[in-house]
Amino acid sequence: MYKEFFGLRANPFNVNPDPRYLFLTRHTEEALACLTYGIQSRKGFVLLTGEVGTGKTTLINKLLEWLRLQQVATAFVFNSRMNVPQFLDYMMADFGIPCDSKSKARSCSACTTGCSIVTARAKRPC
Repeated sequence: MYKEFFGLRANPFNVNPDPRYLFLTRHTEEALACLTYGIQSRKGFVLLTGEVGTGKTTLINKLLEWLRLQQVATAFVFNSRMNVPQFLDYMMADFGIPCDSKSKARSCSACTTGCSIVTARAKRPC
């Protein structure tokens, strides 16, 4: 309906925010620069927080799009209500790292080994 009426080429409203429609303000540029710096400097986990509707998901999708172009392996954890074993299981599944152990120590070991393998395979490891 919107596409025809307004002469648009793509749907303006999707389930996932489209990074093509990211409007870079001074604040979003700074957030993107901080995220990029954290990743390029190998700072470990990078966290982005903000109020509802401020563009966090769109910004993350833009960052993930850039990382894919750089052929960097990524895992996107969007559920913050996980315990440590659930987080490790989710992250390893996203990276394609097999681990059937319910032991936290074995999961951590498998994650470390798996991430090393993923990083070694990446054209441009992060």
